[in-house]
Amino acid sequence: MDATAIATWVLAAVTLFSAGFVVWQLVDGTRARKAQTTFLRRQETLRLYSATQDSRRTSNVGLPRDSDADGIAAFVATAMTDETHRLAIRDYLNYWETIATGVRFGVLDADVLHALVGPRLVSVFDNYRSHIDWIRSSGNPSNFMVELERLVADWRRTSER
Repeated sequence: MDATAIATWVLAAVTLFSAGFVVWQLVDGTRARKAQTTFLRRQETLRLYSATQDSRRTSNVGLPRDSDADGIAAFVATAMTDETHRLAIRDYLNYWETIATGVRFGVLDADVLHALVGPRLVSVFDNYRSHIDWIRSSGNPSNFMVELERLVADWRRTSER
């Protein structure tokens, strides 16, 4: 083997090694970006939830606790004839719909949210279900609370596994 052949083989080996290093850098950079994105999404979920932890405080009418099915049923019954109660429910459910939409589009982290409020959010949906169905059937937006419904259904499917 002459010097030219050896130099060619050395150059080929260095080129292959360099290409492998570049590929490794790209893969590692992609993994790092994905980890950073996940961290930021989780951080934003925690920040948003803690900043808006109890959206019921802004209502002029005191909403019942999310786990108080009887209290919510009475509140929902009153809302059918009382605009103030209806608006309080609408605003409260819209808050949760916004959160659920954030999860659907990957802005908020579903796992962190589930750890923070999973059972609570399921109670919200279940206990306000009659109001949601009433709004949908009254010709108002038929897509009322679809993101919230989807998120709760996803969590239920996950917990059944």
